[in-house]
Amino acid sequence: MAASSPIILSRDQLTSVQNLFLLNLANKDFLLGTKKRRPNVPTLAIPIIIFLIVFILIGCPAAGAAGTSDSSNTLIGLAVIFGIPGVIFFFLSIRAYRRALLLDTEGKLLQATITSISTHERDKRINVILWSIAILVIILALIDMFSGGSGSGGADTPGDYYQVVVEFTATTPTGEQISGKAKQNRPDLRENGLPVEGDPLVLLYVDDGLYKLM
Repeated sequence: MAASSPIILSRDQLTSVQNLFLLNLANKDFLLGTKKRRPNVPTLAIPIIIFLIVFILIGCPAAGAAGTSDSSNTLIGLAVIFGIPGVIFFFLSIRAYRRALLLDTEGKLLQATITSISTHERDKRINVILWSIAILVIILALIDMFSGGSGSGGADTPGDYYQVVVEFTATTPTGEQISGKAKQNRPDLRENGLPVEGDPLVLLYVDDGLYKLM
């Protein structure tokens, strides 16, 4: 069966598409043109900064201390342990950051269609436990790093969890049919109701290997 013609939208046309569903409401300002970047793109630079900090604090002293004291072996070991995964993580972060910027600067807005939609809920207590463990690990690490100090404090209760999973299909500018799946926490839809199969979506598209559901 022949693929349907692609529907390429301009930002001015978005408000006129009936029943248009945005999976991630944080992308609304970007789609309307009031922001040049999606909100998640700047955060991709954080791993790069972390890598540079770790390299400066551990890698450089290790290199300078090599052969000058008994502790140099420990420092070199730490540099290797953090350095090899860090370099890999660094370049993966650079790649993810460049792909995200490419989407924001060169992506076309394609109209996609919902083929399936489902939800998953998780007991809030599980969220509290997971967040508490993560915060406890961070606190213990900070206490150990600074050799003392009081680490008491409670974790904030995480927000409501109502994950919406959308499967979609779209026709690319070359006439190819692509499909995919995306998910987002949308507790607001528990009361407001879900979209239905056949409702339109917006796909930010660069090529068949790089696209993102909005």
